Amino acid sequence: MQYGKMSPVAPCIPDANQWSEFVEARLLWLVEDEHRQYAIEKFLARIRHLIRALSPNNDTSSPDYDGTQSSENAAMIHSGNIYQIHQMRTRSNRPTHKHASTLVELCEEQDRTALLKEMNSLLDLLNWLFTKFWLDSLSGKSGISSKWRSTLIETMTLVSKVENLKLDPGEALRSSLSQITLTLKKHLAAEDLLETNGTTMAAKHSSRLQPSSLEDSMHYIEQRLEGYEAVFHDIVSNSVHHQDPLWLPYLEKNEELLLDKSILVTLFDVVLCHPAGQETKSSKILKLLLRCLSRLPLPIFLGLHQWLWCTPDRMGLYTDRCPSGDYDLSLNQTFNKMTSADTSKLAVQIGCLVLQKPGATLERLLHHVTQNQESMGTLSQVLQCLPQLKETPFLSDTFSKCLLSDRWSKAEESNLINFTLMLCQHAIFPYDLRLPAVEPPMLSCDRLLVGFILPSLLTEGDRAEIAPPLDRALKLMNGLLENAGLPTHLLYTAVMCLCELLERIRMDDLVHHLVAMRAGLMEAMQLVCAKISALNSNANGCSHPTTLWDNLTDFHWSTRLRVSYHLQGVDPCFQKYYNAYPGAMLVLLQTLSNNEGDLRQEDELAAWGMILEATSISRSTAEQNRKIITDAFTIDTFPLSTKSLLMSLTVYLPTCTVSEWRNAAVAVRGLISSTLDVPYTSHFTSYLPAGLHDILADLTISQLMLSLLEMITSGWENTIKCYMATMQEVLTRNRGDFNRSIHSQLFLAGQVFCHACLAIQLTPADHEDTLIILGCEVLGQMEGMDRSSVIQWRLIQRNMLESATRQDALMKKIRDLG
Repeated sequence: MQYGKMSPVAPCIPDANQWSEFVEARLLWLVEDEHRQYAIEKFLARIRHLIRALSPNNDTSSPDYDGTQSSENAAMIHSGNIYQIHQMRTRSNRPTHKHASTLVELCEEQDRTALLKEMNSLLDLLNWLFTKFWLDSLSGKSGISSKWRSTLIETMTLVSKVENLKLDPGEALRSSLSQITLTLKKHLAAEDLLETNGTTMAAKHSSRLQPSSLEDSMHYIEQRLEGYEAVFHDIVSNSVHHQDPLWLPYLEKNEELLLDKSILVTLFDVVLCHPAGQETKSSKILKLLLRCLSRLPLPIFLGLHQWLWCTPDRMGLYTDRCPSGDYDLSLNQTFNKMTSADTSKLAVQIGCLVLQKPGATLERLLHHVTQNQESMGTLSQVLQCLPQLKETPFLSDTFSKCLLSDRWSKAEESNLINFTLMLCQHAIFPYDLRLPAVEPPMLSCDRLLVGFILPSLLTEGDRAEIAPPLDRALKLMNGLLENAGLPTHLLYTAVMCLCELLERIRMDDLVHHLVAMRAGLMEAMQLVCAKISALNSNANGCSHPTTLWDNLTDFHWSTRLRVSYHLQGVDPCFQKYYNAYPGAMLVLLQTLSNNEGDLRQEDELAAWGMILEATSISRSTAEQNRKIITDAFTIDTFPLSTKSLLMSLTVYLPTCTVSEWRNAAVAVRGLISSTLDVPYTSHFTSYLPAGLHDILADLTISQLMLSLLEMITSGWENTIKCYMATMQEVLTRNRGDFNRSIHSQLFLAGQVFCHACLAIQLTPADHEDTLIILGCEVLGQMEGMDRSSVIQWRLIQRNMLESATRQDALMKKIRDLG
């Protein structure tokens, strides 16, 4: 028997004897939509024949066989003759003579083994075809028609009949049945999307169902007679039953039957349409629905979640109308068992909590993250499984509220920031099969930047109010710039906000409290300018940089110079300003040099402040400016003094970052080596080594920093950090300069140690341990030197012991050096 041609170019589908070869071939023409639909229809027809052939009693009474019995059943239900359906099914088990003879002939042509083999091949090929259509529909290549939905339902019905044949099909057929059942369920879950008015196929059928009484319908369902699903749907949707006192208890007793999208939507509509005065009954229904929602698979739950949140009245079903007496218990249970829960199931549980109290649930989730670092990955996946949260302000508002709170410890704050950054990156956990492989970020970078980061940068107030959110805002901005990226249209706004903050740190009375955030500010400035440079390079120029320059004109010259350094390759305005600075500085110094007799201390301090601010931007800037000054002046002509330098450093060091001071120290050391007259007068030795010239600059730096500590009255923490960084660089050069003699190296290390011991006496007690660590580093460097070859070693050691008289631990280490 031939099935005929599928199209002018398609080959014929072979008969049963050639079927296995056809299945193995997987003909490519089946990929085309019209060929595939035609083939599936023919395959389904063949399966009907095989079902009748394999039936023990050659049952031909299936409603799918001639289409008459389904209509008869519906008519009987409609008329109230429910029990006649069962009687009709019993009578119809006797096949007619015509059909029986046909089946006998078919069984004579093929034995049962061949039929089972053919059935397996058919199911295998159908599964492949449906899977192919599934992938095409996900990628948008195929549309969904009502004919295709009918085909899905028909196939599912036939597969159920194959399973009900009670055969011993063998592993191959059993596997094919399992695979195609799974594929069809995926299709039906995805294609049968909820319609906007909540109407589904089952709801359309329910209009024909008018049982004679609720009791008859309940009995029919308990017997699981054919069509009981439609009868149950009629019980749920028919308003006649809603006033019956048995209706709601019956639904609660049959919760399993409610686990269907169409029935749940119908029941939600019942609550929405309930008249006033029935709040108690509505709340009971909503609680029943909530229990059902918590048992659904994630894709179906997401569909219902979307349907519930698409209009305000549906969204308010749980937030406004349902008592939340069990909410706290469910909340605690959900997060307590989180470690052992499946991610998709956990997403459904948290989704149910979000339906009731979105803000409170998200706050508890963030609190859990701050306390349990290992849960960040799981909860990130859970939130990404609930894409509806992206379309509401709940998520961003909750994050902003928690980030503004001052109740977090350092570890908790770190977890919160890392979790926030994790959600700002593209989603890679699409549990909903309808979603693309990569989703937009769960947490909008735009909302986070506009709702929390930028306002925090501009907030004014006392230290207790602004410091925690400001610090977090800078950390979040740096994390977004490094990992997720900021929207293009907000990069220039970010630069302006950072410049505003830089001005506040430079001028505000809170400078010593905000300086700890200056490092984050400098990093953010560098990163955001790098993003603008990359954007301008890729776009071959744009109009925004010039507009940005115009907006910077009211800022301090040092702020403009810093931005110009980072953006000098973006716009000529920035480059011109940056290149003009060295010449302006040189003119100022020459003016001061010409007026040396009338030089005021304020002028010197302003000049040193200008040099320190400019050279702190980068090492290259520091080297460039040092060279310009040393080329133009000598020790005799340089107009600035060491005293004015120290006074400037007492203002500058407490407010700069360690990185900025390291850059500026390059210029200061260079000036000390060639231009600035700083005599070395040691407190701790009566002699100087022969190779003093090689180490004089480092000795002078060490003495200068000690003199600075004698003048400091506030800002100790930042100043000590800069002091430590300077001394560590001195020790690094001392260890790495092979042109220095061992005697010079030992002398320099000994003097640095003596200076550190005196610094311990000058600084507050809470910084003592930091300076003791510096002394230990010096002693550790000395251990690696050949001290026996230096005649003056004992003198150096004696000076060190005299300076460490109050530090017993250090004195013991010095004696151990021998």
